[in-house]
Amino acid sequence: MDTTEATGGFRGWDLVLAIGIVTLAVLLRWYNLSAWDMWTDEVQTLWTSVSGNFKEGPMYRTAPVNFWLTGLAVHVFGETELGVRFVPWLMGVLTIPVFLWSCAKWFGVRTALFGSLFLTLSMWHVAWSQTGRHFALQTLLVLLALHFFLVTWIEGKPWGAWVSSALLLIGLFTHSSTAFYVAAILAFLGVGWFAAMAGEAERRPATWLRAAVPFALAMALYLPIFFGIGRYLVANKQAWNPPWNIVGSLLFYLAPWVLLTALAGAFVLASRRMLHLGVLLLFMIAVPIVLVTFSSWITIASAAYCLASVPALAMLVGVTADWLLSKAAGKLERYAGYALIAGFFLSQGAVLAHYYFVYNGLKPRWHEVSDFVEQRRLPGEEFFAAEGDVVQYYLGRGKAHWIGRADLMDDPATGAWYAVYLGGGPFSVSHGSSFRALQRLGDLVEVFPVHYGSKDRTVAVFYVPESSGQEQ
Repeated sequence: MDTTEATGGFRGWDLVLAIGIVTLAVLLRWYNLSAWDMWTDEVQTLWTSVSGNFKEGPMYRTAPVNFWLTGLAVHVFGETELGVRFVPWLMGVLTIPVFLWSCAKWFGVRTALFGSLFLTLSMWHVAWSQTGRHFALQTLLVLLALHFFLVTWIEGKPWGAWVSSALLLIGLFTHSSTAFYVAAILAFLGVGWFAAMAGEAERRPATWLRAAVPFALAMALYLPIFFGIGRYLVANKQAWNPPWNIVGSLLFYLAPWVLLTALAGAFVLASRRMLHLGVLLLFMIAVPIVLVTFSSWITIASAAYCLASVPALAMLVGVTADWLLSKAAGKLERYAGYALIAGFFLSQGAVLAHYYFVYNGLKPRWHEVSDFVEQRRLPGEEFFAAEGDVVQYYLGRGKAHWIGRADLMDDPATGAWYAVYLGGGPFSVSHGSSFRALQRLGDLVEVFPVHYGSKDRTVAVFYVPESSGQEQ
């Protein structure tokens, strides 16, 4: 397929379908937006956005963009769930029409419709569009950067690469993991340069090098900050999220049937003499995954650092769906294509339904935990929580403490309530001698389960009566 054939606008029923998909994206990301429980990163985002006090060393200070925007939203909506989540919601919604515009230009309207439906129904993208953090904004910036890179790469307009690198630079000051996407583009251009030097690429080596200049410059400008953040993380943050948990999380959000469909899209592009586009999109998916998995050996890392790969994945999914219909020679083959495509999107819908009705929006149930303990504790009884800042958000700053205060003791404080995670990681029942003592001395009062993928975010509430200390 020639790129000139791919370029086109939305007309007639295609326009109706595009409007319907955008409307669906708005509604799915709005549903329960201010009802899901807060969690520690959201509370820290809220408090940082309000106070302007960037804690955590260089981590937040060097990534202020989302905090500035969230501060404006909080000024309008107040220090509420809606206030901290409005910017991610807006960025998540805007990603859908931007994707439609970009994907239609490079791959055609039908591919854009299928890809945007995948993106709209993506539980992962919906979840971060409803979470007060940086990643929905980062995803939009990376999508725009990919589009403008293609302006240079396909249309030969040099300014596109400079706009792309500027957008990625903004992304770097939104979250440092944007460096993974700069690395993905540089890796694509580097591999292409080697292929050109070996005579295996259509473009001359100098073309690949010229395209790399804006991105190499952006990376060079950011590297001192990147290494500064790295040194701080290695020195101060325990690598508690191991590589196998990163891989488990990624496979939960990007199931094998999704990844295989995207891989099929890359083969389709190769068959259409658009191999370079297929390789670029695969690099935008694979390079961040490899880098974040490797990083998790050293310091804290999260599968969310790869969320910005979802638009590239959606483009490849859209290419596959378009190919299934375009290659159908007869009625039965066309019906088979319809059935495969319908099964794919129905599966996505089933996963998204679990997000809303089973997984509690991928949020621990801290609001319920806070209310449960507050209704039962007696005057003078303290409350220690694994996410003490979230409990403070719900009950007030003086009404709870971080679990760290209790973890410094040989034994838990008596006459106190404890809310800890049952699963692995910091501040879980399986972590530290104090929590083993907590199991021995305390009464398990209630459990608030949430499981999804490789994550167990179940919160257990213990009560250690005064008599426990006397007996010991």
